Amino acid sequence: MLLAIDIGNTSISLGVFDTAPDAVLGGGGRPPLRLRAKMAADRRRSADEYAITLRSILKGGGMDPACAGEVMIGSVVPLLTHTLCAAAQGLCPPTGEKPPVTVTVVGSGVRTGVSLLVDEPSQLGADIVCNAAAAVWLYGAPVIIVDFGTATVLSAVNAGRALMGVTISPGLNTSLEGLQTAAAQIPYIELKSPGPTLGRNTAASTRSGIVYGTACMVDGMIDRILTEAHLPPTVPVVATGGMCNLVLPHCRHTLVEERDLTLLGLARIAMLTGEREERRNRKAGAQERIP
Repeated sequence: MLLAIDIGNTSISLGVFDTAPDAVLGGGGRPPLRLRAKMAADRRRSADEYAITLRSILKGGGMDPACAGEVMIGSVVPLLTHTLCAAAQGLCPPTGEKPPVTVTVVGSGVRTGVSLLVDEPSQLGADIVCNAAAAVWLYGAPVIIVDFGTATVLSAVNAGRALMGVTISPGLNTSLEGLQTAAAQIPYIELKSPGPTLGRNTAASTRSGIVYGTACMVDGMIDRILTEAHLPPTVPVVATGGMCNLVLPHCRHTLVEERDLTLLGLARIAMLTGEREERRNRKAGAQERIP
């Protein structure tokens, strides 16, 4: 089993994948996702506290923590990366018969299946890399990815499987919080599907501006990306993030929702890492046999 951990600014998403060859084959190439969970991202918690929470989540989902022999972590919170690594390693302490848990963090030197055409690869969030890896794996290249999270992030991968760049704008909740902070007359508003474009009260008007405005922005940005990157209009657009279901119905472009895109990206990177290690082992074995 593979435990995928996506560490975000406000929450940590977990996924347990069955990576056995027969399970992957039966899932049409995708490793079956056996468990999905989420917990708060709290920088004050210790590795021991996170280990207890991880064990509780796995047991609550009918999983034996000892079965998580491999852990793949993607993180945009450096302070939590080491903490979650230690917590994952504590899930199943090594014994004489069982090796330690293999923990890998997405970063420099880790094979992802995509190259990065950006100025500073170290500044690129692991979630963006994971989303690109999963989108290329599932839909081929070129492909455009939209992530509706704390920020609304668009990225694009060309036919050569190179991530060409990223656009970042405030997410829906971030925009609403900014309005409520700056404008005294904006009350608490629940974000939900808006009515007419021209609202007749503060709540309706705010929902319209944020939801329809985000949909129009995404459509416009997709058009600009297609033009500037010289991509065909048939390029698939893959969407993920908690606000997908709110925005997608109002987009002019067709966006395919992949709820678990980031977790699937972590699973894909783990598979590529395993293939690389297997090739290294075969090469080392062949060299040992040379007289």
